[in-house]
Amino acid sequence: CGVKVDIKDPFFKVISRQKQLFTPTNLAAELAKNALDIIHASWKKGSPIRMLTITGINLTDENFYEQLSLFGEGSESRQKGEQIERTMDQVRKKYGSSSIGFAAVLDNDIGAYVRSYAEEDEKEE
Repeated sequence: CGVKVDIKDPFFKVISRQKQLFTPTNLAAELAKNALDIIHASWKKGSPIRMLTITGINLTDENFYEQLSLFGEGSESRQKGEQIERTMDQVRKKYGSSSIGFAAVLDNDIGAYVRSYAEEDEKEE
């Protein structure tokens, strides 16, 4: 139901920020987007980071009932995302944790910059 981000600078000063999500999620893409929102709002671009920790907070059981949107926004894409991530988990279980991943983090040292939100909005239009 939420995401918490801890950022440590080179002088060992730590800031901690968290954000409650509108609906509970177990999708990596949704957690990453919200974590990046926190990072962009809380950290000066280009400033060095010594440590970055992203934590899921206010966890619920996967079978916990979810309040559906009156307009059914995104339920199909959410189900597809869950199915893809479950399949990826099965591949990782069989072949190892580094056997499959998201292409968005290729050629990226730490994978913190996935893609800009403006690029995502342009693709949807």
